[in-house]
Amino acid sequence: MFESFWKIKMLPTTHITSWRVLQNRIATKNNLLRRGIDLESSLCIVCGEKEESISHIFFTYKVTWSGVCIGHG
Repeated sequence: MFESFWKIKMLPTTHITSWRVLQNRIATKNNLLRRGIDLESSLCIVCGEKEESISHIFFTYKVTWSGVCIGHG
C-alpha cells in the first residue's frame, strides 16, 4: 500500500504532509500532550469545541469541508 502512495504524482510538500497525516505525526495539541508538552487546553484553537487532533483538523472539522480557507477569514 505505501509503495503505491509514493508513486502518486503530487508536489513533494503535499506528499510529505499527507504521509505525516497518515502516520499521525502532525503536531496537533493531542499529540503534543501525549509527548509530555504542557498546554493549557487540548481544544481546537479555531472552533474551541473539539480536541485538536488529526481526525478533527483534516476529516471532521466543518471548515475543512466547507471550502473556507482557515486563517483567512
